[in-house]
Amino acid sequence: MEELEGKAFGLPLTDGARVLVLLGGFPDDHAHWQHQIGAFEGDYHILSIATPDFDRLRLRRKWGYEPAEVVTLIRACIDKHLCSGGDSGGGGGGGGSRPDRSFDLCAHDWGAYWGYLLVAQLNAPKDPTTLSVRKLVTLDVGAGARSTPRAVPAADLAAAAVAAAGKSSGSGGGGKKAVRAQHPGQKGFLWTLPYQLTFATIFLVGTLLSEALADLLLRFFMHVLWPLLGPLGRDALIVRPLEEVQWWMCWPYYQLWFNHIFRLRAPPLPQFPSCPTLFIWGERKRAFFHTGKFVAKLQSTQGCDAKSYDASHWVHWEKAEQVNSDMRSFLLSD
Repeated sequence: MEELEGKAFGLPLTDGARVLVLLGGFPDDHAHWQHQIGAFEGDYHILSIATPDFDRLRLRRKWGYEPAEVVTLIRACIDKHLCSGGDSGGGGGGGGSRPDRSFDLCAHDWGAYWGYLLVAQLNAPKDPTTLSVRKLVTLDVGAGARSTPRAVPAADLAAAAVAAAGKSSGSGGGGKKAVRAQHPGQKGFLWTLPYQLTFATIFLVGTLLSEALADLLLRFFMHVLWPLLGPLGRDALIVRPLEEVQWWMCWPYYQLWFNHIFRLRAPPLPQFPSCPTLFIWGERKRAFFHTGKFVAKLQSTQGCDAKSYDASHWVHWEKAEQVNSDMRSFLLSD
């Protein structure tokens, strides 16, 4: 099986060092965490992990990776990194493996989706000799409000798909505004469905027909249609330069729609996390990637919280100082 290559920053990995794992989403590489790395490298040994192959020049698997495979790859990368003493390149030197297998996790976009699934897998056994997530910070993509899995009828798969990608729509903000949006709304669904299907189709075109055509379609969509039809709004920031975004990076959307939904296979739905969790989202979007019920449960659960800012999807970039302050207060309070 392929391996993920994380990048290390900050303090050496010693017995006493806190560990912070960063999981990125579409279409980002390690660079989009630069504000968080700069803010926390004096307190943490940091391991940044990109969505599989987003930090490479090509996709190593023709059809991408299924969700369970992604979680397995992330888990193996973290485990190998801790056992090797933190020798993953990037700046944070090694110091020998350590018995403490817990770490803090911060994740954005698809990384949040993988992160919720990872927490559910790692924190179940409560075995101190295995990996476990101590605290979780997720950015702009929520999970379900249920703490136990449930069966998803085939008739509900289309709506479940949006939630599975972390892109369930609902109203943001706090108080009554957040509690009101407890289910995916029609407006939000109509904003998320077209772009996800477009990305999935572009991936199919590149894989089966023509890479050049897929690249042309992606450029046209991102430069012309995305400001008009995308869920983030006309002036939304995209951190990674568009010239670096390749058609094959659309593989998570192919996996979601063509490998799951259209084959009536329910994708894994992220459940309410079992560890202390801070959820931060941007309010300046056409559609929200969480539900009000998720926010309400966080705000009523001890050790958890949810906050919003006047920002778009990359809230940790647009409001870096405020988000870093929230993260510091949450993560470093024991």
